[in-house]
Amino acid sequence: MSSLAPAWSGQDHILDLAWSAQGEYLAAAEVSGPIHCLDSGSGVKTWTGHQLGTTSLRWHPQQPLLASCGQDGRLRFWSPERLDPLINTEAPDRWCTRLAWHRKGRWLAVAGGKRVSFYRSDGSLALTSQAHVSTLSDLAWMPHEEICVTAGYLGLQSWRPDCEEPLKLYHWQGSSTRLAISPNQHFIATGDQDRTVHFWRSKKPSSDDSAMMSGFATKAEQLSWDSESRYLATGGSSDVCLWDCLKPGPEGRPPKVLQGNPEAFITAVAFQSKGSWLASGNELGELCLWQHAREKTPIEQWKLASAVSALAWSPQGDFLAVGCAQGEIYRLPLTRP
Repeated sequence: MSSLAPAWSGQDHILDLAWSAQGEYLAAAEVSGPIHCLDSGSGVKTWTGHQLGTTSLRWHPQQPLLASCGQDGRLRFWSPERLDPLINTEAPDRWCTRLAWHRKGRWLAVAGGKRVSFYRSDGSLALTSQAHVSTLSDLAWMPHEEICVTAGYLGLQSWRPDCEEPLKLYHWQGSSTRLAISPNQHFIATGDQDRTVHFWRSKKPSSDDSAMMSGFATKAEQLSWDSESRYLATGGSSDVCLWDCLKPGPEGRPPKVLQGNPEAFITAVAFQSKGSWLASGNELGELCLWQHAREKTPIEQWKLASAVSALAWSPQGDFLAVGCAQGEIYRLPLTRP
């Protein structure tokens, strides 16, 4: 297992990573607040981020414009050309947990407290939803529609930016902490508080049409779909599980298991954005690259300085960014298979 030198080292746990639309910038958020912006060379700019901690960041899908939110209840837009934020606005709730741009860049959805708010690309607030029964833990846009899905206690809700009330309720008696929507938007997968994974059919919100997978050693908060929407990779143990979602769906099929180090839980998984490679990392700082269609053993392994906390592939799939628990940020050049 070879070792790697980080591209940059911060001071604290890297909570989130995001590549800009053209891959020329990589943003990394420390849990304590600072945001580092690495350019394609060796330049690094550090923004103050958010007091009490940055929780989420994402680049605009067409512009070099980064949106971030945090525990201070602020939404900020950043430009690589400046140190101060372009936009600094107060969110409708006291803190924010997650944000995501719609793929066309017209809308930015922000989960704050029990509500989801929709902002325009100029930072103006368009609408704030009615309150959910509990704090929202995650959100994501449907890949081919202007519909945003949120996760929390009692399941999922879907929203439009022009309506305060939810379009659909995906109800179950439990709490979902993470969600991931397949690229063909047939499935919405959630990692749940009770150490289960749910597969919801997006067009059928009834729990009778969903599938629940159990038996995980810990919460499966690590979720990633492959680019063809066939496989969902999950953590939840020391191994990576691959769930085959070809028709009729994942029900009744045991997952394909990519065996990891039994001494460490998986902390991050990420399929290549364009290609078939899968990256995984664990709490011992072991980074693995898999060609899961052919092999059940890693095609490459590296030992990093601390536990892997975040993974992100560049838009073209030729670089893998890795964030670690002690602030290290790695940027690996890789040739797509």
